[in-house]
Amino acid sequence: HRINSRYAPHNVYTAVDTLSQLSVSKGFATSLFTPWTRKPEAAAKAVTAKTIDLTLSGPLFNVHYDYDGTTNSYKRSQAGAPHTDANGNVQISPKVVIGLVMPYAIQADGKHSDYGTIGSGQAYIFQDGTVTIGQWNKPDSRTNMTFTDAAGSPLPLNPGQTWLTAVTAPNKITSAP
Repeated sequence: HRINSRYAPHNVYTAVDTLSQLSVSKGFATSLFTPWTRKPEAAAKAVTAKTIDLTLSGPLFNVHYDYDGTTNSYKRSQAGAPHTDANGNVQISPKVVIGLVMPYAIQADGKHSDYGTIGSGQAYIFQDGTVTIGQWNKPDSRTNMTFTDAAGSPLPLNPGQTWLTAVTAPNKITSAP
């Protein structure tokens, strides 16, 4: 169902039971989910990514993160203001922020964005106060996205919230110590 207090498409809500029923009705009775590789949290002694900026479609949507060494997380801001959750006005602070460089086009209706989520591309993984430039990979619609380092080895992520943002080019992702 949709709620009126948010703009579409950010106002759709459902329940796990409803999604499970829909999945079965579409013939997807089972799922082979492979979780992302995780690692123990370990804040870096030398912080190289204290701020992150992701340039999206305009100032209202651009995202900024500030690294918080006490919680080893990134405090999220959007449109120049802290981005808070809907319930408790707590600033969103993921443990991992990933910038995905993906092909981009406008759909035939001229109104909607279309990011190429099948394939591979650069990934900027921010965690522990550092950035690692690697690759995202998703060979087809039935497999999960994976992340690898420059050598092609799985890139483990901190446990906790992981926020992914698609951008059109590497220069849309910047960070500073």
